Amino acid sequence: MSTDVKDPKFAAVPEVLVEITLPKSTYDALKSQAERANVLSVGTLIRQKMLSNGAVDSTKPLVLSDTARQHVEKLLGRNFATGDELASALQRALSLFVDGVEVPMTPYLLERLRSRAIGMDLDKFIAMTVKRLLEEFAGIR
Repeated sequence: MSTDVKDPKFAAVPEVLVEITLPKSTYDALKSQAERANVLSVGTLIRQKMLSNGAVDSTKPLVLSDTARQHVEKLLGRNFATGDELASALQRALSLFVDGVEVPMTPYLLERLRSRAIGMDLDKFIAMTVKRLLEEFAGIR
């Protein structure tokens, strides 16, 4: 069965040629990256970077080096491909869950709790403290 309607996923995507000027130090760094990645040219590398990051509409985007990303992945125990995945993992890592109820924590609060967990593992100290305070609140203690 044939059809006259063209499949949109095979339609040509319009492209625009952009010319830019870079400081030589930036060009040299990009050229080195292109060589390490076996990319044909600096222009191709820039195109790849823009295609993967160009749609990010942010006034303060964060970019992690591979070393920094790997360090964060090791700390949080999982790999990340996007900033949204990293943000979600940080939220989970800084949250306490009681019967499926999420209680968001801040790094400042955790640091204060750490300073009060003298001689105890932090996880045991937090569990004991939360349980004691919830029991007090519920009138069990």
